Amino acid sequence: MSVGLRGVAPTLDLPDDEGRQWRLSDHRGRPVVMIFHRHLACLPCQEHAVEVSDRIDEFGDAAVVLVTFTCPRNLRGFRRRLGLAYPVLADEDRAVYRAYGLGRGSWRRVWGLGTMRAYGRLLRAGRRPSVPEGDTLQLGGDFVIDPGGRIAYVYRSTGPADRPSVDDLLTAVRDSG
Repeated sequence: MSVGLRGVAPTLDLPDDEGRQWRLSDHRGRPVVMIFHRHLACLPCQEHAVEVSDRIDEFGDAAVVLVTFTCPRNLRGFRRRLGLAYPVLADEDRAVYRAYGLGRGSWRRVWGLGTMRAYGRLLRAGRRPSVPEGDTLQLGGDFVIDPGGRIAYVYRSTGPADRPSVDDLLTAVRDSG
């Protein structure tokens, strides 16, 4: 887990899968969980998004949102296909990724042994990848913003299979308030 970014959360104002603007400032007064996805075809990222969605009721009044860098027209089908219980946002130019300190990994790190093991497990479980769109070296991450708009938790992924547990996110939400 990386804890380098602290203080007031950078602005987030992005289109969602319903065609509306989703603004972090509209959710002041309650915790916000932001899941930064690598790309839509990333199976470990999809698994993480579904695990959070499956436990959405445990997040209480926290707002949960997934951010990805595809174009907005791809969001609704993606959300529907995964059955996500929270909005999916488009950050096409990755400005918000950069604002939250999420960069790119090396080819070796992103497509290393840990990733291959994760993909093998997911493929054996029946998951099927699609063709990746965009930068497959983009790294993801998870953030919890406290009710006052300050960053309370930071997890910068070192590769596709490196995500915090849902329990860690829930603990961060509870501790943020």
